[in-house]
Formats: sequence, structure tokens, C-alpha cells
Amino acid sequence: MTISRQFLFINVLLFFLSLPLIHSAQTHYYTKGKTDTYQLKTSDNIYRGYLKSYLTDGARIFSSPLRWNANQWVVAGLSLGVGTAIFYYDEEIQSFFQRNTTETGRKITEYSFEKLGRGSYLLASLAGVYGLSYWIKNIRLRKVALMGIKSFVLSGVFVQFPKMLLNRHRPFHDTPSDPYCFEGLKMKPKDWYRSMPSGHTISAFSIATVFASEYQSTVWAPILSYGLASLVGVSRCYDNKHWASDVFIGAICGYAIGKLVYQSDKWNIKLYPTATSQSAGLNVSLSF
Repeated sequence: MTISRQFLFINVLLFFLSLPLIHSAQTHYYTKGKTDTYQLKTSDNIYRGYLKSYLTDGARIFSSPLRWNANQWVVAGLSLGVGTAIFYYDEEIQSFFQRNTTETGRKITEYSFEKLGRGSYLLASLAGVYGLSYWIKNIRLRKVALMGIKSFVLSGVFVQFPKMLLNRHRPFHDTPSDPYCFEGLKMKPKDWYRSMPSGHTISAFSIATVFASEYQSTVWAPILSYGLASLVGVSRCYDNKHWASDVFIGAICGYAIGKLVYQSDKWNIKLYPTATSQSAGLNVSLSF
């Protein structure tokens, strides 16, 4: 399967998976009269301050621990504890996956779940969703696509810092594999190993969190979003590209970044009933 065919396959898959979401995302102004019409209303410009928000949201990501409350510190501590426990069993988990790996399984992960976490495919898919929002005249889907792109970019920048500072060896770098091999900061690219955290996983979870948060009222949306992101993480262990603790930390960081981006960019939706002698309907106002 060529690169172009792989690209087509994963984008067609994402398109069909998103059809129910696209349908549920329709936000219209509906007027019932002699002729039924749909007219999209928006009360603000979704592009206002968008590029600047990359800097402000990026700064918030790196400075967020300074603003954590007691509950957030507890969650961070619990996450660290779970991550430490997984780190302790990294070697056993890696051995389990490799004992149960098959050639068919590797091909499935190579042509599906691995692509769901690869930057080029994610960015192209988000661009496709953004373009689709114009076609179906859906301002909500357009906004979510922009938030997804920002989450992808910011998570991609963030993940490079621990990767370079820790410089952990991947499972396939050593024979036998050594989960405790950290080399610290290295200046030469040829000395970079950068296993922790998983870049595929942090990207997948940052985007999944945006979509799951926006469409949380639709039961299957969070399940589908986090389910696909989790399969990306599992595939990284199955393909022997990452340790389980790399994937766990990537998922936690991706979720946190996606939530921060969503909360800083979310809008308020207000419904105003309207009525005239000729028609009746609802005016949908979105403020960002």
C-alpha cells in the first residue's frame, strides 16, 4: 500500500466515523413559514485573536502548575503515582505485547491506528474537517476544527521538552530492551532517543479531548474520541515503539492540553425565541 493510498484510507475512515458527529453538530436558525429555510447565525468572528491565542495558551500550558488548586494537585499526584507504577512494570508489559504480536496485527496497526496518531495525517484530517464545515455551513464544527489544530500544534511543541530532557531509549534501541536507560539532554540529533512521552499518544488525546468536550452531550462522541486515541496508544506498545509509561504520560498530557485549549476557546450558546405574524423560530447566538 503506497503512502498516498494509506493517506486516502485513513481519511475516508475518519470521514465515515465522523458522519454522525457532523449531523449532530448542526446549529441553525430555523424559521417556519411559507417556505422553510435554514440560516446559520453567529455573533462573533471565530478568527479574532486566534493566532495570538497560540502564544497565550502555550504560556498557560507551561505555567499552569502555578495556578493549580488543591484538587488539581491531588489529581496530578495520583497520575504521577499511576505512572510510576506502570514504569515499574514497563518491562513486563513490553514482553507481554511482544509475545502476543503477529504479522497480521502489525499490518493492522501500521495502516490504521499508527496513522491516527501521526502528525501529517492528523493535521490533514483536521484541515479536511475545517473545509467540510464550510461546505455544510457549520460554524460549530469549524470552531472545533480550529481548536483541534491548535491542540495538535501546542501538544507537539510541549512534548519535545521532556523528550529531549529525558532522552529515554525506546524498547527497540537496546538488546535486551532496557526501560531504565535515560541519557539526559544531548545536543547532537544522532544521540536523540526521545521515547518519553509518546508523541503519537499526546497528539491523539489532545485532539480527542477537544471533540469529546464539545460533543459531550452526545453519548458516543467521548467514547469514540477517547477509544480511538487509546487504540493509538496501545498500538505504540504493540509495535514496540514505546514503553507503556511513555503512552500513559502522553495520554495524561494530551488530555490536559486539550482541556486547557477547549476551556480557553469554548463559547456560550444562547437561544432566543422569535415570532412574527408570518413565522416562528429560534435565534441561535454563539459568543466566543
